[in-house]
Amino acid sequence: MSGYAALALLAILTIAVIPSMYLLWHSCVLATSGLGNGVVEVIRSEVLKAGYAVEINASSATWENPFTLSFWVANVGSASIPVKDLPYIDVIVVFNSTSTGGRIAMWVPYDPRGSPGKDVFWDVEGVRVAGADTEVVNPIRPRPSGPGTAPESGMWDPGEELKFVVYFTPKLAPDTSAPLTVIVVVRSGSCDVFTGVVSS
Repeated sequence: MSGYAALALLAILTIAVIPSMYLLWHSCVLATSGLGNGVVEVIRSEVLKAGYAVEINASSATWENPFTLSFWVANVGSASIPVKDLPYIDVIVVFNSTSTGGRIAMWVPYDPRGSPGKDVFWDVEGVRVAGADTEVVNPIRPRPSGPGTAPESGMWDPGEELKFVVYFTPKLAPDTSAPLTVIVVVRSGSCDVFTGVVSS
């Protein structure tokens, strides 16, 4: 590749690709602050056209215990998301901490080998289609060999819901009676936000 071709490619990336990715990321930030709803909706519609979209089932959010939060997330787009992309899904939780007395915003890593009570992580612990636990097409086995193992195969197909479980540590001590915010962003940039009080 000649120097001019490389320079032309760099110019195209700078002008087209990088600003597009920034706008997708920025739409999630704007959505959490309640600003720029028109911009967010335009970007979301463009992402939907590309086939990727997720939606948090807010009514399913539950504190399973003082350090474990669970909720279902639906693939409402038209494209399947490969299991190998689970580590690239961002889960961000903003919550009150009883140990610090303040509000904490935390990016939570995906880790199917995490240790509850010792590590902060999220994992997939269920799959359902139309409210049923049976999955026929491209089945995801979030724990094919038992707890602590990574998914080996499958696709998160349109219409399917995954049960996301977020594990906190006693050191963080989330206030389970206070409102929290959960943001889920898939690799394509599609995101959804839930804010509210979660049932116990």
